[in-house]
Amino acid sequence: MEEKIRPLGPEAAAKKFGWPRTRPNICEMTINFECNSRCVFCYNPNFQPEWHEGELSLKEIAVALKTTRMRKGAWFADILGGEVTLRKDLPDIARIARKIGYTAVQITTNGLLLSDYDYAKRLFDAGINVFRISLHGATEKEHDRLVGVPGGFKKTVQAIRNVTKIGARAGINHIILPDNYKSFPEFAKLICDDLMLDAYLFISPHYLGAMKTNSMEYKIRYSDYMPYLRKALEYFEKKNLLLESPCLSNFVPCVLPEYVNLMAEWKYQKNDDSLFVPNQEPVDIYKMKERQRMKISRCKECAYYNECMGFEREYFNYFGGDEFVPLKEKMKKERLHTYFEG
Repeated sequence: MEEKIRPLGPEAAAKKFGWPRTRPNICEMTINFECNSRCVFCYNPNFQPEWHEGELSLKEIAVALKTTRMRKGAWFADILGGEVTLRKDLPDIARIARKIGYTAVQITTNGLLLSDYDYAKRLFDAGINVFRISLHGATEKEHDRLVGVPGGFKKTVQAIRNVTKIGARAGINHIILPDNYKSFPEFAKLICDDLMLDAYLFISPHYLGAMKTNSMEYKIRYSDYMPYLRKALEYFEKKNLLLESPCLSNFVPCVLPEYVNLMAEWKYQKNDDSLFVPNQEPVDIYKMKERQRMKISRCKECAYYNECMGFEREYFNYFGGDEFVPLKEKMKKERLHTYFEG
């Protein structure tokens, strides 16, 4: 049996790669839309209309990285797809980012091709030092059905082990759906005890793209899965984890107030991050999210009203606003802590 290697923790990674202990200043790029998975929940699938076609050229990527580095002091390059590992020039992109001065170069990936250790090592040697790998179930059956790839779970888990072995930073992205939320406690044990990770992102779905098309089957209310998510977070507390960064995406404080410090991208931001997408002008990420969100009249009574951007309009269209009950006071004590700010 292969001996387990403990992954690189956030503090050790920051020291190894020279990262400041602050909220990452990000240049985010969607470099392609091609993908080798067929996730039922994907909000950015390559079979969508015209603007979902094409890719950023190597020159466009270099200009985006350099401009954001010079104008905003970005030090974290976040490279997304589609599936980024389908780009043959991905190592070249990594080398460009590192040459420009990005100390963190992250790819978000389904991990299928990273199950090949030599390929994962080649990407690391080129400069990619953070791998966010999508894992959407505690079991092979759960994950493979949701991503539409038989054998996907085994390859993705192997990818995580490969990233750990080469000495890069590994993390998990996990979408919350009716098919997987009841196994949150088991999933927490898998990623915490077996894979020994401390970087997670639990994502409440965005009702766009394929997720909107499949919404009647896969839509889900916060209140449905919250008891199971609490059990997972309580397990992390029991293990006394120091999480890398906020681990709850597309949440608002009123649905899970005791873990508000673990919520990502819910506050208004003065210093915005940049997003570059094929066939579009660059956008500011938080301003984009603000346009997608809304509040209802009673939100004015909430202690977080002046900070919170609100909940997504598409969610309101499906479920209404009965779950969003104003909080009379802010959380005073954090139950889990993060290394990097949200």
